[in-house]
Amino acid sequence: MSHFRPVELRHASRLLNHGPTVLITSRDESLDRRNVMAAAWSIAR
Repeated sequence: MSHFRPVELRHASRLLNHGPTVLITSRDESLDRRNVMAAAWSIAR
């Protein structure tokens, strides 16, 4: 059984994440290594 449902083209943009997005950065000083991660969330209505 498939969990996919067809979506009308006029509603397709609702599938894109347009909610808040935050970039989280970190650094390991002993290795002089840096990293960045995008964190996003959405609220179902």
